[in-house]
Amino acid sequence: MRLFQRGGERGVSMRLLASELGISTMALYNYFPTKAHLMHHIWADMLRLACAQGEHAASASRCDWSRLDACLQGFLSYWVDHPDHLRQILAAWQTPGDGADARPWFRAPRIQLDQLLRPLSGRDDGGALLDDCRNQVLSQVLGTQMLLLARGHEPRAARLRLVERMARVTVANLRTHLGAERVRAD
Repeated sequence: MRLFQRGGERGVSMRLLASELGISTMALYNYFPTKAHLMHHIWADMLRLACAQGEHAASASRCDWSRLDACLQGFLSYWVDHPDHLRQILAAWQTPGDGADARPWFRAPRIQLDQLLRPLSGRDDGGALLDDCRNQVLSQVLGTQMLLLARGHEPRAARLRLVERMARVTVANLRTHLGAERVRAD
């Protein structure tokens, strides 16, 4: 991460990375045929760690709503402790992609979110309501991540309180949205 903090993704070459690791450039290419392939693995690993923290936090919850709240708090808490990872993920998101809706390394967290939202939305068909719920949660999460970066100078406890508050607000907004959708469906 130190290399990426200094020069960003563009400032880190496969040769420089191999040198830092104490291996030959060709040895690095044996594992990662391109720099894009390497970056994909780095970003996927960062998101996997954040998702794992969310899953662990949610594992003790029995209720679907409290599971979502705990998962959001766990996921967002990861970024409190790893702001450098968050900056890298957000920078990667801004780089030109292949035109697909989501970066390939973002699919696993999206699947995890859908699994949490399906029982709440009452839909398992991947329909419009599930899309609305997902978009609402993702926009709240992204907003919270931006706030965490902006408040990086604040004590950790203050940022964790922000995470708790924002997770609760996200769940409350989602409950309100789903309540309104059910009334419209009746």
